Amino acid sequence: MRDLAYTLYENTVQNPPNSLRFFDAVFLAHRGRRARTLREDFCGTFQVAAAWVASRPDRAALALDHDLEPLAWGRRRHRDRLPPDARRRLSVLRRNVVGVTRPAVEIQAAENYSYFALHDRALLLRYLRAARASLTADGMLLLDTGGGPGFVETRSDRRRFAMPAGVKPRGRYSYIWDQRAFDPVTRRGDYRIHFRLPGGRLLRNAFCYDWRLWTIPEMRDALLEAGFRDTAVWWEQADVDGDGNGTYAPAERADNDWSWNAYVCGLR
Repeated sequence: MRDLAYTLYENTVQNPPNSLRFFDAVFLAHRGRRARTLREDFCGTFQVAAAWVASRPDRAALALDHDLEPLAWGRRRHRDRLPPDARRRLSVLRRNVVGVTRPAVEIQAAENYSYFALHDRALLLRYLRAARASLTADGMLLLDTGGGPGFVETRSDRRRFAMPAGVKPRGRYSYIWDQRAFDPVTRRGDYRIHFRLPGGRLLRNAFCYDWRLWTIPEMRDALLEAGFRDTAVWWEQADVDGDGNGTYAPAERADNDWSWNAYVCGLR
């Protein structure tokens, strides 16, 4: 069942083409060129890093996570399916992300709110300082974030998707995002993902998260304290229905939407 959970997570939550488009857009906007090197932090099954090396023959990626299970699954699902040349340009390491790596990279990214797992500000600063030291002189750290009243309410959200091709049972499944609790004093929240399979079987607590919801001002202040020269915020844009459309634009002010997504960028 863990294999199925990872498959459904990637099918529902991740969108590597969108990630790569954003990486290209933000680096081009701030540096005037496309980046060639990426470090994916808290990478899990490292789908984004695999897509990065597959996107251009001059690109290399490093993927870091401390959890052996998703790394092993990603090696089978992504790394082993890459052409030999792309495989050589992808390094996957079981390692704590709070550390300096070499060679330095142009982009370091922590997506899916993964750095929210760092609850303590001292530990967050250790991560940001190590990230800065792992970047090239013109590199940048990209941290996606979310917020709004809808992100802290006790509620659940259900969406329906077709099962990925070749995956059984066939039919449609439900992705259930479950916000169990939120403490406004600590800004810690209990968030979970469940999947309801065709036929009714429930994969309960497929993924569970204990997050501290860092605010954008907190992150910008911490990035500057960690030594980054500047910061930027890229805010998700909306479609005609007011829902996020997966594209981002620079912003210094934004509407207080019920739920929103953005990236906080540290510019070395």
